[in-house]
Amino acid sequence: MKNALLSTALLLSACAPTYTGPKPAPNEVIVEISPNAALSNSTLAPEQMTGIRGFSLISVLMIFQSFDTGLPAGYERFSFPDGADSMTRIGEKDAPMHMRAHWRSVNAATGHAVEVLWDSQPIGGKLLKVRVTATTTDGNVNTGRIEDSLLRAFVNSKDLTLVARGR
Repeated sequence: MKNALLSTALLLSACAPTYTGPKPAPNEVIVEISPNAALSNSTLAPEQMTGIRGFSLISVLMIFQSFDTGLPAGYERFSFPDGADSMTRIGEKDAPMHMRAHWRSVNAATGHAVEVLWDSQPIGGKLLKVRVTATTTDGNVNTGRIEDSLLRAFVNSKDLTLVARGR
């Protein structure tokens, strides 16, 4: 029985994605992105596909927001405050897609805003580092809760495996 349990643990650890880099910051996660079946015939390198999939998953979260965003009552849904300019590609055109997205939510009654920056960066193969940073002009808003809620929603996306988390 002990040998069976030990064998199972070794097998599971051998199948788990490996990450040997630095521990993520409190508002960061490292995930492994499984290849999308629709894109499986692509000629892009795995790191390039990882960047594209990370960007698309964050975009889907923004569009649907069918999860607890961590925003307190009175705040509107997140939006792209600068339209298409709210999404910025970092790095060279041919490099894997490292993206930064800017989201904003406003409390119409008080005029306070919550700003969120998403940073998704391929870090090798199928691994993606995602950082969420929330700031606000409202001292009553818990930005850590917003960061946690958004990262939780991202990590719960289909085709992702959590590899490391900062909190």
